[in-house]
Amino acid sequence: MLYGLSMDELGSVIKRYEELLDELMTEHGVTWWDAYIHSDVGKERLELVNDLSVMPGDSVLDVGCGKEYTTVALAQHTEYVTGLDMMNGYGRKGWWHNYWLVMQALGLQRETSGSRSSATEIPFRDGGFSLSASCHALRTFGDRRIIVDSLREMKRVTIDGGRVVVAENIPVARSKPQEAHLAMFELRTQLIQSEIPYLVEEQLEEMFLEAGLTPSRIEIKEYPYSATPPGYISLISRR
Repeated sequence: MLYGLSMDELGSVIKRYEELLDELMTEHGVTWWDAYIHSDVGKERLELVNDLSVMPGDSVLDVGCGKEYTTVALAQHTEYVTGLDMMNGYGRKGWWHNYWLVMQALGLQRETSGSRSSATEIPFRDGGFSLSASCHALRTFGDRRIIVDSLREMKRVTIDGGRVVVAENIPVARSKPQEAHLAMFELRTQLIQSEIPYLVEEQLEEMFLEAGLTPSRIEIKEYPYSATPPGYISLISRR
């Protein structure tokens, strides 16, 4: 039960909300691209991906793609992006269907594909991608062991000389809205146990090293588009 509704009832509410949203967008001539580039999450992902130095010839795997926000941003910089996600958490019924609808609405169906798969068992060959990225997703993987196994898999499917990129928010508050966000997120992790608390830098670095990945560049970035805390970005080149 969530907010007094069963998951089926919640799914019906979400479906009706999406239908009304489509009607409003059509009535006012608003495209999905308009909605994306003017939203805080869209602006943040476009700026984040720009900071990752994605190249036009990259073959990219977006691990933990979720609602495809990062996948869309990645597709603006390179020729082909594959999103990977189990999409089996709360409120995620029908997400793959929505994933394809959004890609079609954005005209990205030829530049993107998707795989409903676990990050600990990525169904692609060794060295199949020049760039494997996970943005704002590790904390949804459940626990440390799963994160480390997922990082190992990202390393495996990335070519020698390619890059493994991780971007995660860290629990640092530099404003009152960020303090409130962290307090609400902590409560969320207690009530809905599908995510773990934000990881500190030391925890992330320890997991990278355990997975056999040595960060080549670490940055703390702050994108002023929402109340979320600063982002930790680690770029790892495979040797």
